[in-house]
Amino acid sequence: ISFAELIVPLTMGARVVIAPSKADPDWILMALEEYDITLLDATPSTYQMLLERSWSGKLNLQTISIGESLPVNIFHFLLGRTKCSWNAYGPTE
Repeated sequence: ISFAELIVPLTMGARVVIAPSKADPDWILMALEEYDITLLDATPSTYQMLLERSWSGKLNLQTISIGESLPVNIFHFLLGRTKCSWNAYGPTE
C-alpha cells in the first residue's frame, strides 16, 4: 500500500503531503487549501470529522476512502462535492 500511496505519485511528478500522526480535521482543512491538494486518501471517520467542521467539499479533489466501511451518506456527500470518489475498503484490507 505504501508504494501506491507514496512512490507512484512521486514518479508521476506529484507532491505528497503527509499529515502529522495526530492530524486534526482543522489541520487537514488547512492543508487542503494551502497545498492545493487534489487527492485525499482517508478513512470515513476522517471525512465525517471534516463534515462536522462544515467542510463544503472541493470540486478539484479526488477522494479515496480506506480502512473502514464507508457510510452511504458520506459517499453521497463526497460524490456531490468533489471531482470523484472511490471506496477502496474491502475484505482483503
